[in-house]
Amino acid sequence: MASLRKEFENLGIQLEEIKSATNNFSEENVIGHGGFGKVYKGELSHSHSEGKSMVAIKRLDRRRGQGDSEFHKEVRMLSCYRHENIISLLGFSSGRDEMILIYEYASRGSLDGHLKDVTLTWTQRIRICPANQQNSILVTGASGTHGYIDPVYMETYTLTKESDVYSFGVVLFEVLSGKLCFEFSNGQLKILVPMWKRSYEQKQLSGIVFQGLTEQMNPYSLETFADIAYQCLKRFREERPSMSLVVEKLEESLALQELHDSGLPKEYEEIAKAAVPPLIYRSLDELKVLLTKGFHVNEGKTWFSINDKEEHCLMLSIEDYLIREDPNRDYSDEYSSHKNSRFVAGCYKAHMMKFKIRVITPLFMSPHVTYGVNLVFQYSKIKQMKQQSLPVMYKLLGETKISMVHVEDTREDGWLVAVLYHFTNDGVKSNLDPEIIFEDCGLSGYYYIEGIEFQPLGRVEHPVYEEILKAAITPLFFRSEEDLKLVLTRGILLHEGKTLFCLNEKGEHMERIFIQACLNSFEARFVKHHQEYNELNKRVHGVFMAFTQHHHDCVDSRFRRGRCYAYYREFKACVRGQYLTPQISYTLNLVFRYRYQSRVNSYNPLRYKIDGEDETKVFIIYPSTHMTEDGWFIVPLYQFTSNQTIADLQFKFEYHYATLLVAGFEFQPYEEKVSDMNQIDNKI
Repeated sequence: MASLRKEFENLGIQLEEIKSATNNFSEENVIGHGGFGKVYKGELSHSHSEGKSMVAIKRLDRRRGQGDSEFHKEVRMLSCYRHENIISLLGFSSGRDEMILIYEYASRGSLDGHLKDVTLTWTQRIRICPANQQNSILVTGASGTHGYIDPVYMETYTLTKESDVYSFGVVLFEVLSGKLCFEFSNGQLKILVPMWKRSYEQKQLSGIVFQGLTEQMNPYSLETFADIAYQCLKRFREERPSMSLVVEKLEESLALQELHDSGLPKEYEEIAKAAVPPLIYRSLDELKVLLTKGFHVNEGKTWFSINDKEEHCLMLSIEDYLIREDPNRDYSDEYSSHKNSRFVAGCYKAHMMKFKIRVITPLFMSPHVTYGVNLVFQYSKIKQMKQQSLPVMYKLLGETKISMVHVEDTREDGWLVAVLYHFTNDGVKSNLDPEIIFEDCGLSGYYYIEGIEFQPLGRVEHPVYEEILKAAITPLFFRSEEDLKLVLTRGILLHEGKTLFCLNEKGEHMERIFIQACLNSFEARFVKHHQEYNELNKRVHGVFMAFTQHHHDCVDSRFRRGRCYAYYREFKACVRGQYLTPQISYTLNLVFRYRYQSRVNSYNPLRYKIDGEDETKVFIIYPSTHMTEDGWFIVPLYQFTSNQTIADLQFKFEYHYATLLVAGFEFQPYEEKVSDMNQIDNKI
C-alpha cells in the first residue's frame, strides 16, 4: 500500500480531511450504498480543482470482501481513465483500517437514475457505453454487489479483466432494459441476469427492451448490441470477448443506429436484413458500396444491386421460374449446369432454347420505374457465330416475338441478355406475371439459362423516339438517350416488322419500308417470295419471310425481314416514312433483285410515275453501279428535302419484262452511300 501512495502521491488525501467533509461519515451525508459499502457526499480540495468542490466519497467495507488487490487495481485503472460518461477518480486515502476512493460528484445522478427515463433515446443509451475508447472500463464493487458478480469469482475468489467484462455485460443489459440487474419483491432479492440471457437465447428480446425504444431501434443495431452483451455473460471466462472487441461492437451498433436516425430509407434496412448473410455496414456510403456490388437476398435465390441512379436491379434464379414438363424431374440432373452462375442452383441447360417459364414480379423493385425484363444466358457456340447477333424466339401472351441479342453487347463475364418485355412498376404487385414459351430458333448448341433480370430502363423526352419505342417489335434496353441512339444505329424493326429504322453516324434517321406495307389490300395478296428464301428460313415459323443473304450464310444470319413482291406487271405503291429527320435531303430508293440470274448483268429500264406528275420517268439499271455485294439492287427513285418527320409518296410502276423481286423502299439521307442502309440491314 505504501508503494501505491508513493506512485500516486498527487492523488493522496488525508483521512482527517475526509472525516471533516463527511461530518465523520454521518448518515445524513450518505448518497448511495452497495456491496462495497457506502457512498458519502462532501466538499474537498483535490488536484483537479483550485478550491473545494463537491465530491463523492466511497468508503470500502473490508467485511464485504473488498481487499487490497481490488482497491489497488481500481486506483491504477481509474487514475488514468477518462470518459465523458464515466465518473473520474479524484483521489484516495488508504491506511490500516480504511480504504477510501474520492470521485467526481455526478450532479445529474448516476446511470441507474436515468435507466427509466423515457426521454433517453436508444442512440443516447448506446453513446453512454464506452464506445471509441482505447482503455477498458472497470466496474467497481463487482465482488460485493449482487447481480454484477462474476460467477467464477464465487469459486476462485479472484478477479480478472474477464470479470470486469462480465460486469460490464450486465450494465449493457441494464441500459437495454431500463432496469437494474436486481429487484426486491416480497422482501426477497431477485437477480434478472438469468432471465435476460434466456430472452436472448429464445430470440425474445422484445420482452425485455425498455418501453418506447423498439420503435426507435435499427434492428441490426439492437442485434449487435444484444449479441455482444450476451457474449460478455458467458459462464467461462475464456469464452468472453476482449474489451476491445466489446468496444468495436458497440461502435458498430452506434453507427447502425445513427445511420437509421439520419433517415436511411426503410427499404434499405429491409433489403439489408434479407441479405444472405445479413449486411454489415457503418455508414450510408458503405452501404451504398455494398448495394452497388450486389448480394444475395431471398434465401440466396435473388441477386440484388443498385445502379448509378440508385434504382433497384434484380436477378432471379431460373430455378424458381422454370415450368418443368415433368414436375418430378430433379432440376440438378443433366439439365442443370453451374457454368459461372451466381446462384447455388446453377443454370438451366437447354438444347435449342426450348423451355417454358413463369415470370413472377419480385420484391424490392423501385416504384414508378420502367423495367426491362430480360433473359440472362450463355450460348455454347457463341465463338463460332459468323453473324453479329442471335435471335431468341418466344411467345408472350399468345403473341410470337423475337429478341435479337447483339454479340457485341456480351458482358465482361460472358453473359448475354435478351430483352423480353417492359413494364412500369406502379408500386402495386404486377398482375402480368406471364408465361413465356421459348421456341427453337434454328441454331444448334446449348443455352445456359441463369435467370430472369429486372433492369431499370431510361426515360426519353424526345417525342419522335417515344413513338419509335412504342412501335418497336423488339423490346429495347437503354439507360439514357445516348444509349438509345447507340441501339438505334444497329437498326430496329417497327410496325409488326414492316419497317426497319436506324440512325447513321450523324444521327440522321433512315427507314426501310418493306413491300407488304406499301401495297393495297388486293395487291398485297399477290406478294410472292422466292421458294429458296422460304425454305432457308422456315424455322422462323412464318413470322417473317426471309430477305437474306446467300444460302450458306442464311442459317446463321440475323433474318433480314420482308416478303418480296414479284413485279412484272403494273402496280401501285404508297410509301410512307414516319420518322424522318426534318430539314435534310433524302433519296427514296427501290430495293429489289432479279428473279432470274440471267437478267443480273443486263441493262434494264425501270419506268414509273410519281403521283401528281404526268411525266413517266425512265431509269436505267446498271449492275456495276446499283447492285450490292449480296446481289440486291438499290435504285434511287426520288430526291426531296424533308420539312417534317412524315413523308407520303405514291408511285405507279409500269410493266417490266424482267421479273423483279421487290423487297421494299428506303429513305436514306442524300449524302449517304447507297450501301449504308444495306449494311445496317445485314446486322439485323
